[in-house]
Amino acid sequence: MNRPTGKGIIKARMEEILTQLISEPRGWAFREPVDPTDVGDYYDVIQKPMGECTILLILIVFFMASNALL
Repeated sequence: MNRPTGKGIIKARMEEILTQLISEPRGWAFREPVDPTDVGDYYDVIQKPMGECTILLILIVFFMASNALL
């Protein structure tokens, strides 16, 4: 049986977490960017807003960087 090791485990876990976050009913806030006109103080509270695509991009970059280090 082929089981992921090292880098494969990290990547699989990151994908699993992102999938769970997006599919979670309370994860609606991560599916689409927040319209700051709907939430007046949004940028006062959230300094670095991220949507699903941004989170996925960060995970990909992190994974690629960790591969370069291994």
